[in-house]
Amino acid sequence: MTKNSKYYALLAFLAMGAVCVTSCEDEDSDELVGNWVNARQAMGGSPRGGAVSFVIDNVAYIGTGANTLNSLGRCRHSDFFSCTPVLGGGRKGAFEKVGVAYSSSGTIAPMPKFNKDGVVCSRNGAVAFSLNGKGYVGTGYNGNTNLNDFWEFDPKADFDASAYRSASEEDKRSIETSASYPWKQVADYPGDTCRFAVAFVIPGTSVMSDGTVSQNTRSGKDLAFVGTGENCIGIKKNEFYSFDGEKWETVTSIGMPRAQAVAFVAEGYNENGQLQLYGYVVGGMSSSPIIGFQRYNALTDEWEYLRDPADKTVGFLGDDYYKLALTGSTGFVVNGREPYSQRAYLATGGPYVLGLYCWEYNPYKDSWVQKSSFEGDPRRFAVSFVLQFPSPFYDGEMMDIPFVTCGTTSTLNVSGGFGLFFDDTWFFCPNESREPLD
Repeated sequence: MTKNSKYYALLAFLAMGAVCVTSCEDEDSDELVGNWVNARQAMGGSPRGGAVSFVIDNVAYIGTGANTLNSLGRCRHSDFFSCTPVLGGGRKGAFEKVGVAYSSSGTIAPMPKFNKDGVVCSRNGAVAFSLNGKGYVGTGYNGNTNLNDFWEFDPKADFDASAYRSASEEDKRSIETSASYPWKQVADYPGDTCRFAVAFVIPGTSVMSDGTVSQNTRSGKDLAFVGTGENCIGIKKNEFYSFDGEKWETVTSIGMPRAQAVAFVAEGYNENGQLQLYGYVVGGMSSSPIIGFQRYNALTDEWEYLRDPADKTVGFLGDDYYKLALTGSTGFVVNGREPYSQRAYLATGGPYVLGLYCWEYNPYKDSWVQKSSFEGDPRRFAVSFVLQFPSPFYDGEMMDIPFVTCGTTSTLNVSGGFGLFFDDTWFFCPNESREPLD
């Protein structure tokens, strides 16, 4: 089910839709692999774009974001909802047991209304990640200013959701500042206040898909890396910082400044032919959309250029331009059962015109393959997460299932209320044949 915001500019949307149909539906889907399936479960809160998500102990947490309050303004959120894997999704075939269940409203503590400086905490265009069993959310835009505050979420905190919901606004503020509240403010992001940055987490050590053990960071500690974005006047940033849950340190900048890029963590070969984990950043918007693709080596603190999403000549307004220039897209990584089967995926988004395209990246070959397009409405600023389900093929084993939800047709500019906002949820079967509208 999709719930669109009640208020939008009809003529603007129809004009955008007319352009999108001509630019986004030119693929021959019969030749592409991958099947998008409607999970028939709407995200627990209001439809929104520019939200964030992180996963802790196979539970996804989705929150913040913006939608349309009226024809001229925005409503930004600080609420959060959990999403857990459930059986009985009602679909025939290999994934008939796949389903999701969102928490009901108010069961997950919202971010506090104000930060330590008295600034409103509701936001869109933030970053989020999980680190050492806790979730982190920071930066973004609250409707008046860009932010650099950062917050830590403890899923094990002793929080009485019922008492919080029934409390007065004054008492809610008191609860939000108590030691037992799940959210607490941590060290501010050391860069400029910004929105539309990226974040990824690289474990200090890990067992790779070929069974080898790799040290991935110089300290051997799990580290988050946050960078890029744009400040209040739209100046794009290239700075990057590492975060260990307590303190920030400067690392090498990515090079070209950008905002609205996509980041993920996946395996890759180092210069010695051994596997280790890298942070990958692709696309984004600088003075124009960026086609480039880079990976970050946390052992050497170096960035390396990789192959672009396709080896094609890209025209300024040609179809390839919209396929390859990824802005406001969402990315996720799926681990296969066999060695060397990990794959990364980028879906939706696009500069100027909304795209439905989905690309698969093979980190072992540094190669891209186009997959079947996303089957929901065209959108940007969606969120994705990966949950594990019991495998229908191998008893006692778990398998990764990726989900995409939320998003908007809006650019989420500082002002203006135009656009549609979504809360439908889809899961993706990358190796199945496409079945329209299943």
